[in-house]
Formats: sequence, structure tokens, C-alpha cells
Amino acid sequence: QDTFTMEVYKIMKRIKRNSISLFGAIALVCLGVQFELLTSTSVVLELFSSSVDTAPIDVPQLLNVQRRQGPRVLLGIFATEREEENAYWQAQRRLLQAHPDRICPLSSAILPSSCELVYTFVVGANAAGPTTQKSDFLVNQTTSKTGNMDVTRLNIVENTIFDKSQTWFWYAHNHLVQAYGIHYVAKCNLDTFLRIDKWFDFTQQHLPVQTPRRILAGMFADAIPTKKQQGVINLKEYLKPKYGEHPLYWYALGQFYLFSTPLLREVVAEIPNYPGTGTGRIQEDIAMSFIAMKTPGVVELLVVAEMDRFWSQALPETAVGNTKYHDAALPVGVTSSSFIAPVTSPLIKESPSNSSRRVPPNRPRILMGIFSTMSSRTDARYRSLFRELFQANHPYRDRICPLSNVHDSCELIYTFVLGANPNTTTTEIRTGPDAESFLFQGSVAAFAEDAAEGDFTFLNIRENMDEGKTPTWWAFVSHILQKYELDYAAKCDSDTILLLDGLFGFAETYLPPKTHRRILLGKFSDSMLYQNLLPSGQVDRQRKYLEGKFGSHTLHWFAQGQFYLLSAQLIQDIQVEIANFPGFVVNFEDQVLSMMALKSAGLIELLVLAESEHFWLHKFKLSRQRHKFKAAWEEKLRQITGTPREGEVFAPTPFAITTANSTTVEMSNSI
Repeated sequence: QDTFTMEVYKIMKRIKRNSISLFGAIALVCLGVQFELLTSTSVVLELFSSSVDTAPIDVPQLLNVQRRQGPRVLLGIFATEREEENAYWQAQRRLLQAHPDRICPLSSAILPSSCELVYTFVVGANAAGPTTQKSDFLVNQTTSKTGNMDVTRLNIVENTIFDKSQTWFWYAHNHLVQAYGIHYVAKCNLDTFLRIDKWFDFTQQHLPVQTPRRILAGMFADAIPTKKQQGVINLKEYLKPKYGEHPLYWYALGQFYLFSTPLLREVVAEIPNYPGTGTGRIQEDIAMSFIAMKTPGVVELLVVAEMDRFWSQALPETAVGNTKYHDAALPVGVTSSSFIAPVTSPLIKESPSNSSRRVPPNRPRILMGIFSTMSSRTDARYRSLFRELFQANHPYRDRICPLSNVHDSCELIYTFVLGANPNTTTTEIRTGPDAESFLFQGSVAAFAEDAAEGDFTFLNIRENMDEGKTPTWWAFVSHILQKYELDYAAKCDSDTILLLDGLFGFAETYLPPKTHRRILLGKFSDSMLYQNLLPSGQVDRQRKYLEGKFGSHTLHWFAQGQFYLLSAQLIQDIQVEIANFPGFVVNFEDQVLSMMALKSAGLIELLVLAESEHFWLHKFKLSRQRHKFKAAWEEKLRQITGTPREGEVFAPTPFAITTANSTTVEMSNSI
């Protein structure tokens, strides 16, 4: 749009210099040049009346272009042309047309540069057509039963559960995204009404304008397979190559969801591979989420909770004609920009002027707590292997340091986390005035043979598993975020093999420093798949704990304890939940931590990695697979240091890590 505006200015300059008549300019209007982009008629007249020798006018003074501050989103409102839906069409138009400063229909060749939300009603308009189209997308657009041009009439039979969504997203990607400068493409139901102020607040805070991020945003639910859901069960084989034996049966509810254009590009490429056709097919919005999850690369889920929704649903037809649906809109005459508050945070801010941190601006600083014990000689061997990895001669050595000796260029800070007080029955500390209140002050030399290494965090609790060690660690971390200028913190098991090249590559690609984003990263599972391992009534108690935020669509998702990572903003936010957690008994406290993260106030982002994208390996127990575990460590050390075998030309593996040689493949198959 800005390039077009500049060209208009150049044409006007040529008109002035060559004394072309005003009729020539009018001819340009007939060719589609939009003169409303100019500040006023007086400026245009001044342009023609000025002498040739007049100094040129600067473009910012000549043009009154309201530049878009947020992303441009294309919204397809799924409708039918049945007369009984006319009231909903009218209500949608009255809502969206009340804000022409930032909302416009998809009905003109050129959109105003200020338009951030582009909407169109999407209908299946070929009664004799198929349920999906992949090339000949549209029927005649010149006529519509609704009498308006803001309608996209797909060349398919009208349907609500088969392939209308696939056709819409396919058409939008192939014909609209590039032509109209679209950053995100969304779908909503006809009875979904945007809350305009919350919508623009959401887009400004969570949807960057230009991004390579592969984002799927919406309200999510579980689609755990049952015997009656054969289509979902069949999809296990579809998702298995990416996620292994436990695929994620999560989907965005059809009332509203959106894709970023980088993810949409991959979704469109994956649609032909989707097997969900025939009698075993599932509802199409579930299918779209599964297709997105199957695409290669890291998928970012923006999980909108019930209390954070920027839309209302199921407006009754009788509400049209009164002000009910305007509750979701802004008052007439008030611009939506006045409702948008700047993104601020008491935690995420620029480094102070006296900061010693010298980490490059594109790299985050991460604290990693490696959970260990003092009573096990096996754990002592695990710690020895970690130290060997961190101190080996590889390109990342100077970027790693222990928490006890943080230097200014350190990017990965590690510490071994132990419950160190043998004389207490306390297994957790949820709150404290400062970091020191969480630490054991006595001697540990008699319990940890390598205590002199100085790379430990000794918690003032009794060593335990699943009785409070994890929330104690995260409560402690919340008190040192600012002291060490941390951007992220992680927890991993001592039998986790860390792939440093993958970790640093992933961090630089997906983990921005100093962000207000509430990020949770890990290997996710659904606790519904582990119901037999949970105490009686546990699933129901979990549902009640979360339903205040998520309503009836409670999420049973958690990051497995082998490795997961939280952004500093999310760590700060979950402290309220740690302090007030009801404390019902569970078998997996890492699951509880994920529940706290989901429950904490605000929108949460889940970074979902495929098996091949993990920068860690797990499930090697020295007591049972000592030779395999040590061989795995030696292989990773060889790779990270770039040490070739005899006759081998070797280059360290970049992110994403893949298992390419026979030793690693054998190891991977054992996980």
C-alpha cells in the first residue's frame, strides 16, 4: 500500500511538471487511483497551481496515510444463505461496519492501509458441487442472495462438518494472503461476535506483524479417542511419525481460530496427505488442528481461556434490533485504538545501566535446574557426565556457567537441585521473603560426595519426588529472576541427555530475550491417557481446579518432567498459584506445575516440539542401561566437539537435531 501511495505521488509530480490538465488527473481516478489518500482537495489544487520551480513537498506532508500498527487478519465468517440466518448476517455487519477505521470487508481490489481486520462471509454456493475444492474455488461472485459483495461464495456444496474449512483456508492462502498483505487467516462461526476492544488488544499483544512463527490460536479442547471415534483412533498412525507413540489429540474449537501465514502455508501443503476421509472422517475443525500439528516444525499454540475470550457466541436471533450484540462492540464514535493499553510488565524491562550482562541481544539467558539427589551414587555419575558435557572443548563452552559463578556472557546457567535438609519433615516451601529463605544453610559434605564442585542449589526441604520439590524450585527461581537477568528457566531430570547444539539453536530461533510472552515448552502429554495411574477422582479435581478459567473445556495437558521450560513472565505469574494451590494429592508434580501455568492469569503459549525436534533425550537408566547411556553421552560429546571418527568427515548437527548414525539410531529406538 505504501509503495502504491508513493507511485501516486510520483505520477502527480509528473503531471505538475508537464502541465497535464486536471482532466488527466481525473482520468487517473477512472483507472483506480484513490485520491482520498491525499490529505485534502486543497493540497491537490496547490499541487497543480504551484509553479514548476516550487520546492518539492515531502511525502509525509502530502499524504495522510494512517499506517497500520497491528497485523492484518483475514476473517472468514462461516455462514449459509438460508433465510433463517439473515438476522445473524445483519448483526455481524452492524457490528463490523461500526468501526470502519480498522475493519473493512473483502469487497474491493485495494484495501485502505488502515484496515487491520478484513472480513468476508463464507458460503458453499454450488448445490451440485463437491464438498471440497483445491483449484476452482469460487462460483460467480456478482450475485448473492444477501445482496452484498462481502461474500466469498465457494464452489462447493454447503456443509458444516466435512471440508468447507479446508477449502476456505486453501483459497485464502492461494489467492488472498499475498494479494492483500495478510498476516493471519481466521475462521469463525456465524454466531460468533467479536468483542472489538479485546480483539485489537489481543492482536497487538500476541500477534506480531511480520513473523516466521507458526501460530495456531483459539480455545482448545481434548479429542481423546474412544471406541465410537474411529476417525480419531485412525489418526494416531497419521500423527505417530511426528510425535511417537503418544500423539496429542488437541484441537481448536470451531467458534474461532486462526493460523499465522507461515503455518497456513504448511497446512495447505499437508492437506493432501490427510487421511480423514470416508465414513471414518471427523469434524473438520478437529481435522484442521490435527493437520496443523502434523506439519513439520515447532507449532505454537496460543491458548485462549474462557475468561480471556475476545468473542461472544450464540447470539439469539431475537437480540437483533436491540443493543445486546453491541455489548461486544465499542460505543459509536469511539475509536478502538483508545481501548488499547500498551504492553507493560513489572518484570520484563531493559537491562539497567549498571548491568553486567553481555549476552548478545538476540540470545536469551536460561537457567536450568537439573534435579538430582544426594543419596544415590548413580545420580553422582549423572552429575559427572553433565559436567563433562558443559566443560568439554566445544563452541558453546564459554556460553555455559554454574549458578554459583555467573559471568557476564553466560547464556546457559546450570545448577543441580537437591533437597538437602535431612532433619526436617518439610517437603515443600511455597513462599518466602527472599531467595535465601528457600536454601539449606547447614553442611552437606557428608551427603554429597561432589559437594565441593559448588554447582548445587540445596533446598531447605527433605529430598522427595512428587511431594513438593518442583514447586519449591520454581518459587526459589522467581526470587532470582531479576538478580541474574533471566529470560527463561528450565527443569530437567538427571537422566536427561542434553543436546547443546540443538538447545542453543532452538533458543536463538524461538526464545526471544526480554519478552512479556508467557511461554511453556516441553514434551506434552494428556493426563487423560494416564487415568489408570492417577489417584481416584484426580481427573475430576483437576477439572474443578481449572474450570474457573477454561469453563467446560478443561485442558488435561502437561509438560513431562524430563525437560520443560518457562519464560520469566510465566514464572512470575505462577507464584500466585503456587502459594494458593489446594494441594490435592497427585502422582506427578510436574503435571501439577503445568496445571498451575495453565491456571495463572493471562494467555499462555505452548511450544509443541516433534520427537525429532527435541534437544534432549531421555529414559536411560544407568542401573539398567549403563552401557547405552554412557555410549549416548560419548556420542553427543563427539558430535558437539566436532571430533570425527577415523575416516569420517563430520560437522556438528544444527537444530533440529536428527539421529543420523547407527549408534544414535539404536539409542533413539530405545527411548
